[in-house]
Amino acid sequence: MELIHSKQDTAKLLHIVYRKEDLVNQQQRGVNISPDAMALQLRAISAKKGEVFPDHKHPPQHRTTDRTQESLVIIQGSAKATLYDTDDTALLSTVLKAGDSIITFEGGHRYEILEDKTLIYEHKNGPYNGLEKDKVMIGGPDA
Repeated sequence: MELIHSKQDTAKLLHIVYRKEDLVNQQQRGVNISPDAMALQLRAISAKKGEVFPDHKHPPQHRTTDRTQESLVIIQGSAKATLYDTDDTALLSTVLKAGDSIITFEGGHRYEILEDKTLIYEHKNGPYNGLEKDKVMIGGPDA
């Protein structure tokens, strides 16, 4: 697991990259990837045949967030992720392969698809208020 912090405020966690190998090699059944206080929660689970997730549901709870957080899971293929700090400067680029996951709590990102037929699951907290309210372009090479 790679934790990427802001260079502007080194205590601020912006992004997490969680690799398929992290999950395969994990010693525990489950690992919480997101810190508990984050609006978007990600957990990695390594399960064995016959295990059961007990019947359950989640009761309504009032939650307040002030930003959209996003997670991608690469199902097939690969993508290059460029991750940005809160001041829009690039922090790093990394290649995500099948089974890898990335989560952005704050800061920006850019994804370049590297293979045909790349399949991705994208998760965000909602509600979705439209492109004009949901995204601010940073001004990278494809802006």
